Amino acid sequence: MSRQRVRVQSSGQITLPAAVRRRLGLKPGDQVSIEETQAGVVLTPCNGAEPEYTIPYVPLSIPEPTPEQLASRRELIDRILENRKRRNISPLTASDLIRLSRDENFWYGPER
Repeated sequence: MSRQRVRVQSSGQITLPAAVRRRLGLKPGDQVSIEETQAGVVLTPCNGAEPEYTIPYVPLSIPEPTPEQLASRRELIDRILENRKRRNISPLTASDLIRLSRDENFWYGPER
């Protein structure tokens, strides 16, 4: 094994030296896994047994909403439903939900 320097292209690609590709048995189209370590980056040939992508499991710790938060959410939902009934508005689209989550005035107008 030897250390060799390669250049990163503007597209982010690097070319593995031919001797390294031969030694590892890499052919065009083969996949390698890339692991970032504190010492640098480790490239390992994929032998087909490991998954193409490995996503570590990170359990989420989402706290239960307080009774006040639940009441506030229920009130907002009721306001939305009532407002939609009064205005005879068609069902919400994904774009509607995004705008609604960003700007309450979109649906209710300025506070009075």
